[in-house]
Amino acid sequence: MRIQNIAITGASSGIGAAIAQEYAAPDVKLYLSARDEGRLQSVSNKCKALGADVEYHILDITEMRSVEEWFCKIDNKNQIDLIFSCAGIMRTSDKDNPIEPIDRTMEQISTNLCGSIYAASAAGNRMKERQCGKIVLIGSMAALQPISDVQGYSASKAGLVAYGEALYAALAPFNVKVHTICPGYVATAMNSSIDSFRPFEISAEQTAKRIKRALSRGWIFYSFPFSLLTLIKLGRLLPIWLRKHTNKPFNFVTKK
Repeated sequence: MRIQNIAITGASSGIGAAIAQEYAAPDVKLYLSARDEGRLQSVSNKCKALGADVEYHILDITEMRSVEEWFCKIDNKNQIDLIFSCAGIMRTSDKDNPIEPIDRTMEQISTNLCGSIYAASAAGNRMKERQCGKIVLIGSMAALQPISDVQGYSASKAGLVAYGEALYAALAPFNVKVHTICPGYVATAMNSSIDSFRPFEISAEQTAKRIKRALSRGWIFYSFPFSLLTLIKLGRLLPIWLRKHTNKPFNFVTKK
């Protein structure tokens, strides 16, 4: 039986950790990366208990050279079949200033967009040469309908959706698949400090199962849940001056 080799960034918590455990099995080799060693080791142990062979690496996704070196190192050991770019952060604007502080905006763009590009580019160059492999980018429904007080997050995820579509077309002739996934509200630690209206929220574990099913069906773009996606599509038919009012209940407020 051939061992499937899977790399995951942002594997220490949230969707990344759930995906790692969803794919963990005796015929799988997992290469996990994140910044928090304690949480990463915990996820690694859980995956090992499910039968997977696991290696983890402390990685700052915002450091381009480090990401390239990490992927090349693990790919030289065992050719990576599938990489998930899950690393991400979310910040909000302040109550007394509607403009998100620029350092928060750039931090999110550096992590959510640039970090994913670094990982996808490193994987894409290797996979293109052998003409096989899958790259999965974890976006967000905030890319489809931006939220006014998470400006950097919305922008970073919208950029990632655009990048994913472009990369998909670029790598299609080389038999490399690029999948972009845009979940709605997911119950993760990242959202624990935020008060907001989060309709149709699901767990990270449910999210991982849906993503795995979508990939098995070959879906290149997948956004869920369908009910929330439908509301967003209907909302996009409204003029922007009216949409700003209908979207207001979805604003995020940081808990004190």
